[in-house]
Amino acid sequence: MRAGLLAQKLGMTRVFTEEGNHIPVTVLKVDNCQVVAVRTQETDGYTAVQLGVGSAKTKNVSKPQRGHFAKAKVEPKAHLAEFRVSEDALLEVGAEITAAHFLPGQYVDVVGVSIGKGFAGAMKRHNFGGLRATHGVSVSHRSHGSTGQRQSPGKTFKNKKMAGHLGAARVTTQSLAVIAADAERGILMIKGSVPGSPGGFVLVKDASKRKAPEGLPRRPRGCRSRPLCGKRRRRPGARRVRSEMNLRVRNLDNEEVGDIELAEEVFGLPVRRDILARVVNWQLAKRRAGTHKTKGISEIQGTTKKPYKQKGTGRARQGSLRSPQFRGGARIFGPVVRSHEFSLQKKVRKLGLKTALSAKQGEGKLVVIDAARVGEAKTKALRARFETLGWDSVLIIDGPLVDVGFARAARNLPKVDVLPQQGANVYDILRRDTLVLTREAVQLLEARLK
Repeated sequence: MRAGLLAQKLGMTRVFTEEGNHIPVTVLKVDNCQVVAVRTQETDGYTAVQLGVGSAKTKNVSKPQRGHFAKAKVEPKAHLAEFRVSEDALLEVGAEITAAHFLPGQYVDVVGVSIGKGFAGAMKRHNFGGLRATHGVSVSHRSHGSTGQRQSPGKTFKNKKMAGHLGAARVTTQSLAVIAADAERGILMIKGSVPGSPGGFVLVKDASKRKAPEGLPRRPRGCRSRPLCGKRRRRPGARRVRSEMNLRVRNLDNEEVGDIELAEEVFGLPVRRDILARVVNWQLAKRRAGTHKTKGISEIQGTTKKPYKQKGTGRARQGSLRSPQFRGGARIFGPVVRSHEFSLQKKVRKLGLKTALSAKQGEGKLVVIDAARVGEAKTKALRARFETLGWDSVLIIDGPLVDVGFARAARNLPKVDVLPQQGANVYDILRRDTLVLTREAVQLLEARLK
């Protein structure tokens, strides 16, 4: 993990590719970005690099800050920021970082302070629709309406969407492509918009989610519509070259019985942790029962009689004993029976399954066997075979039908799951250390996912 840099936002423009397509870019100025201090594990308890950018008048810098800059032997800086780095990425005090710190085609995260909007109403701040223009609404068309209930509970709940301060908050825009980096002019061009107003300072660092391949050219050959997408378009009529991977096939006695070719488009994809997370969250959300329930005030059984008279008791006015402030009363805005399921695109689900298979193949935890069958359907015998093979936490995927004897022998083994090919899913693949596929399962999965 290396340091980023501090830059000043100049504004937005656009650049043109050789094909005539334009790319909107934000122009950042990198001017005299120097290392002011270094934090080490021995002295500070963590490793980081403090950078400073811009120039400030000495009379406007406080005395402790003047001493801080004098110790580093650098001129007073207008803006300071720290970047957590690994120990091998520490820089010397006084070193200067230029725009060449980033390469065209690389992805970066940009951190800045968004433009302040002042005190904004609920319609602008939360995209409310506003009140109607007739039937008694006179001067409150853009108000947010009621904020709470009556005497019970007699308060406004936390996180209620109301009018308030909008903007002027720390915002991070992730995975933006670097279009150009000119070290001589100190110019850095980032595709798209970055947070902050022109003239403000932003932090630019390596992207945490999306990594660009090393040596990525500025405009990949054949990629016309997206100059920095890193993909190659296939010419019309061109044949697709199928890449294969060879894997040994074993039986349950740990003997090699042949080999098999795995399709790279199913078992050789790069690992996308974001896709895996989306699919796993989708699966777990579908499994939630959603039977949580509390009683509302209309569901509480009890008298509807007024507990005591309105005035003269010295106590608060009450109209019902079923109110939430009384023991046994209702709960306002409590959980109700509902479904937690949400929709996910078929392409994302398909890509998630291929990514999970590729992740196991890349980690060397994918095993292919000839068949998942045993002569004697005994748990003890199957456990002994698994110990010989070194399988502790394992998911076994068979063809369309699972052998009844094998499933019966494996169902009492902890951390062992047996599924047919149709039941292969991302969550079960990731929750077990080893993934075991039969020959038939490999053929069916390739035919299903290609």
